[in-house]
Amino acid sequence: DAKRKGVKLVAHYSKFLDIRAEFRRQKPSVPTPATIGDMATHLGVELESEDVSGGLTACKGMAKVIAKMLQDGAKCSATVNIPEDFDPLSFPVSSLQVVASSARPGEPTEAQTVVKLRGLPYTANDIEVIEFFSGCAISAGGILFVTNPDGRNNGEAFVRFESREDYNNALKKDRERMQRRYVEVFGSTEADMEAC
Repeated sequence: DAKRKGVKLVAHYSKFLDIRAEFRRQKPSVPTPATIGDMATHLGVELESEDVSGGLTACKGMAKVIAKMLQDGAKCSATVNIPEDFDPLSFPVSSLQVVASSARPGEPTEAQTVVKLRGLPYTANDIEVIEFFSGCAISAGGILFVTNPDGRNNGEAFVRFESREDYNNALKKDRERMQRRYVEVFGSTEADMEAC
């Protein structure tokens, strides 16, 4: 609605926490939950029945789950940044291959493969990274921008792919351009990604 009306929103309105990715990091042995209610069950958080359905009550349930995750040491670093000019009514979301990952952090499987990007434009966002790797399935919560101490992107990022084939295809994007910069793409590890 803000886009349609030409209203410029402050930056934090375009940054979202990927709660499922944070949950996977905190509870790697638990299957990825489908709902806030499932997360609450695994975290031992009691929700009133009204906390898991519709609008404000769903937000209350989500707040309880996030509070418990923070209490248990969650980093809350799995964020999704939406570009300022993003138009949800015209963007072909169906063309994006971002899917929930069945792999768990630290699990040595072919389905969990990570690349590191260097030379990204400082303004790069999740949507541009997804478009850059068009045709490669990126795990949900699988994009992590490396930031300076002041919180700004430093031109590097990690991306986790769903399969070895996607990983190999991603490596072929080395030195292709994003905006006006060429981007280096090279193999990395889950451990390096988690260290950021």
